[in-house]
Amino acid sequence: MPVTYEVLEGIVQQQSPNDNGFRILDRWVNYDLRTVVRHPKPGERVKLRVRNGRYIVHLVEPEQELPPEPQPTRSGGAWRSPEEERRSVRQAVLKASIGWLTTFQTRETGDLERLPTSDDVLKLAEKFEQWVYR
Repeated sequence: MPVTYEVLEGIVQQQSPNDNGFRILDRWVNYDLRTVVRHPKPGERVKLRVRNGRYIVHLVEPEQELPPEPQPTRSGGAWRSPEEERRSVRQAVLKASIGWLTTFQTRETGDLERLPTSDDVLKLAEKFEQWVYR
């Protein structure tokens, strides 16, 4: 199911008892576990973007502009934002570079004393990432 976004602007009517969201425009919205936003107080006027009618993605002062709406991509049966997609790629290339370096070092040189450093891993991961996004 595709992700939908909606902009709401109004006064925070009430905080949820467990502080996982608030009521605005007679609707309950929740803080998204993947996004860090400030927690406004009741009576405060805010502008926010919600995902799928419920999860807060961005929250700003009413006079401020919201960041652009995330453009989801379909990947592995799930819809992902560009940030999630990039994070996933970066994790994959980091894991690949660790695996490649450790295998190469021990297989090619037989030298267990000279294991790759974190700098070696990050340099190779950057090269892998550049290749993916070419």
